[in-house]
Order: sequence, then C-alpha cells, then structure tokens
Amino acid sequence: SPYHWQDPANLFQTGCTSWMPGASVCGVGGGVAPDLIFQLYGSIGAAVTCDVAENIPWLSASPANGALAPGATANVTVTFNSSGLGSGTYNAALCVISDDPLNPLVPVPVTLTVP
Repeated sequence: SPYHWQDPANLFQTGCTSWMPGASVCGVGGGVAPDLIFQLYGSIGAAVTCDVAENIPWLSASPANGALAPGATANVTVTFNSSGLGSGTYNAALCVISDDPLNPLVPVPVTLTVP
C-alpha cells in the first residue's frame, strides 16, 4: 500500500485535508512512493482555533474578509453588542490568515464582559 498524507489545515496547499495517497494524489515525497512509517508524539504548543465572525452573535467585523498586497494595511472595525446577553465573559478568537509558512494563522483574542 502506498503511504498516505494528511494536512487538515491545508498548510502545504496540497488539498489533502484527509488521508490520501501521498505521492500519487497529494504530490508530496518527490513523486516517489516508498513505504513511509513513522509516528509523532507531543506538540510544540496549543493548536490555534479560530472563530468565524459571522458565527459570533455578539460581534461583527467589517470588512469580514479581504486580501492585501505585501506591505499594505487595512483597518477592520470590530463591534460588540451585548443586547440580550446574560452577565458573564464571552471569548472568541478571530484569525488573520497569512502566507507565512510558520504562522499561517494569527489569532486575535476578543473578549466581551457583560456586568
């Protein structure tokens, strides 16, 4: 059986977000399909999780998405609305997606405290 590759976040942009043959479908391994047996343990940090602004009822962001040229900047307006919320602290993480291979997701934590 050929080795299989999975990249759930599609960080290597292979399109193989679930287990698929590494060489023939995902194009990883230099086109060679040798047996590949290994197992990784541990982690180098907490996984980055992102919330979609449209799925956070107490928050809106404008613009919610877009693309920038290298070196360009843009302002994003984030608005909080506590109407109808009970007392408590509400947390989410919006992420900025970049083409940085080491940090493709940059989480921006947001917190709303309702007294």
